[in-house]
Amino acid sequence: MTMTRAPAAQAGLNKYDTGKPCKNGHRAMRYTQSGTCEGCLRASQQRAQAVHAAGAPERAARKQFALHVVSVAERVPDAQLGSLQTMAEALLSCRFPSLAGLVEFRCNPRPCKAVSGTIQATFLVHVEDRQAFHGLCDNALRAASMIDAHGLAARMESVQ
Repeated sequence: MTMTRAPAAQAGLNKYDTGKPCKNGHRAMRYTQSGTCEGCLRASQQRAQAVHAAGAPERAARKQFALHVVSVAERVPDAQLGSLQTMAEALLSCRFPSLAGLVEFRCNPRPCKAVSGTIQATFLVHVEDRQAFHGLCDNALRAASMIDAHGLAARMESVQ
């Protein structure tokens, strides 16, 4: 039985049929409360599900990023700060390729008073890359002749 929205509401119906297609061409029942046809509502829900599903991998990667990335403070030579930051970013980009360009893999440098020519910088690294990155920073200090292999621990303790 075809009718308009007002008589359907007076009759207490949840849905009604106008007998005409909606503006999107659907020939479906319409909801009395909103006037929306079932076809338009279904299409809207499918679009929303597609958008949600498209963002799911990124949301999962951001969650893993938050769970597995730590902030590490290292003393590094001033001249090597940029290259070490690039290495830290590259390590994170390998672990989280879907987040490259979306998340800022930042570095927070500040001058180090204990040894001139060095800087105390905070890097973001994956927990499994922490030891490897620490080794890279130690090698950078050795290459800059700022420490020897035996004096590393004592000088690092004085910085922290």
